[in-house]
Amino acid sequence: MCDLGHDIFEDGKIKGLEEGKIRTLIQFVKSGMLEKNTAASVAGVSEEEFSRYLTMSE
Repeated sequence: MCDLGHDIFEDGKIKGLEEGKIRTLIQFVKSGMLEKNTAASVAGVSEEEFSRYLTMSE
């Protein structure tokens, strides 16, 4: 049972890191430092999905 709290914490940490990565890639695309297709590839999502992230961040 003790590992349950640790597992929840680790899952949250992983989700937070992924969200931070997406936010950083969005900023790079918006500033013109990175092409959308490259950012999508780095994020491991389709270009269409990354476009949705861009729309949600506005």
